[in-house]
Formats: sequence, structure tokens, C-alpha cells
Amino acid sequence: LSLCAAKVPEAGSGFDLVVEAAGVVEAVTTAVRAAGRGATVVLLGLPAHGKMADLPANEVVYRDLTVSDAA
Repeated sequence: LSLCAAKVPEAGSGFDLVVEAAGVVEAVTTAVRAAGRGATVVLLGLPAHGKMADLPANEVVYRDLTVSDAA
């Protein structure tokens, strides 16, 4: 995860589509931060049973992101 985080662009200047499939809690935050303004973030990975991922809602709203699952 730290290798991916090192390549994440600055907030707002990122990718149009980000797919998180690792199932690691921290990967959700990394995926949102990697997304550019108006981008789509697809969350496919499932954290271990009993684990909760924090979704940085302020970044989602401020940058007009679409967060979706596989459907």
C-alpha cells in the first residue's frame, strides 16, 4: 500500500477512474485521494470481517466524486 500511496497525485489532479480491489481498509482513502475532480471511484475490495473503511466524505463531496460498487 505504501508503494501505491507514493504514486498518488495531489488531490484534485488525479485520475478519472480509480478502482480499489485490494480489500485493505487504507486503500479506500488512497483510492479517493488518487481521484481527480469529477472522477469515479469503484470499490470492489472487501475488508476483513468486522473491519470498517473510513470514507473521506469531505473529499468526495468537495471534488464531486462518484463512488460506486461493482454493479
